Amino acid sequence: MTQTIFCIAGMHRSGSSLFANWLHSSGIFIGENLYGPASSNKKGHFEDHDFLNLHKNDLLEKKEDISGLFVKSSNLKFENKSKLLAKEIIKQRANHPIWGWKEPRTTLYLNAWKELIPQLKVIVLVRDEVEVVESLYKRLKKNKWYYTRNPIKKLWWWLDIDLQPEKWHRIFSNTYHRYYNACKSFQIQYPDDVLYIRTDEFIQNRKATERKLNQFFNTQLSFVELNSIFDASLLSKK
Repeated sequence: MTQTIFCIAGMHRSGSSLFANWLHSSGIFIGENLYGPASSNKKGHFEDHDFLNLHKNDLLEKKEDISGLFVKSSNLKFENKSKLLAKEIIKQRANHPIWGWKEPRTTLYLNAWKELIPQLKVIVLVRDEVEVVESLYKRLKKNKWYYTRNPIKKLWWWLDIDLQPEKWHRIFSNTYHRYYNACKSFQIQYPDDVLYIRTDEFIQNRKATERKLNQFFNTQLSFVELNSIFDASLLSKK
């Protein structure tokens, strides 16, 4: 069976949860055990725990930040254990004619996944940099425990986050460019396997996005109305 396999890449806080929710609600398989609602995403993250845990554990084994926001490299390779697990995850989805996943850290591993899935298609969600950076900073201020459980480090972070907003905006801006530079580098290698979708254009013109996806996948898929799952107030607050 010929499969259509895709991943949703791009920066954190770029509307990829909404996009994944839309695909999931349209009957496209993006996982069985999905990361549900949380304070940072009340409608749900729609991230397959298999991929989420794989990326986090691989970053941990590399002694890197597991959030993926402070990783300096944007072309990571899987450790041997992770590579075996990735192959098993792919094997478990062999019966789905079309399937994919959404997990922002995937952006750091695009070439590693392409090596394992030669036909992999990459959908890159793009949201305005200023909006993304501000959203990340708001989440950081609201959940200061998010990046560390160490009590001493936590106290330092509490002070630093509140007193140096410019510093954190700069850090997140650098991360934003690191993620999209990774997407651009991948696109140069595989120009026919990358589709960019701007989040605002997707929201404003769902039908155009449907046409782009069907052309990209070479399919004739049907999709649900976006207003059945979309709450504009949640995205504006993010």
